[in-house]
Amino acid sequence: MKFASRTPLRLFVASLSLGLLSPEGGWAQDAPLQSTNSRPQTGVLEQVQASLKLDMSNALMSTTTYDGLIVKAMKSSSGLWVLNVSPNGVGWTSGTTDASQHSEAMVAVAWYDAQGKMLGNMAREEIFKRVIQDGDAIYTLPLEATKGAVRLRFMVRDAINGHMGTVDLTQF
Repeated sequence: MKFASRTPLRLFVASLSLGLLSPEGGWAQDAPLQSTNSRPQTGVLEQVQASLKLDMSNALMSTTTYDGLIVKAMKSSSGLWVLNVSPNGVGWTSGTTDASQHSEAMVAVAWYDAQGKMLGNMAREEIFKRVIQDGDAIYTLPLEATKGAVRLRFMVRDAINGHMGTVDLTQF
């Protein structure tokens, strides 16, 4: 059986950080999605974003521990929740004018009642500039959980490599 020779398909792949990779493997931050066929590729980036939102939502609503990042949470004296993320697993990147490293993450929290019903949640994107070579990435959340909350679940998703970590607190 003979197979016809075909031109190789060149794809742009959306990374976990929602940046685009070029066919040569380098970053093409502003490059549009391209296709070699006549049909336009619509909605690919939206599908990736929806998939990531679903993954983060599942991590936040689950009781399963996600340990791609080691996360510790504590309330500061100012009332902010401080999330310390161990540097192992964090995607550190440079790109600042002073060549210092930083990490980017989506941080989220949900609070639950005694029956396990979610009472509320919040999420935001954070950037942490690395100041100590082996130090944690530190993110903050201004949270005032609803009365009746008995469990807080914090989730951090690294925007560079997609690693996720969660921590649950029942005493706060």
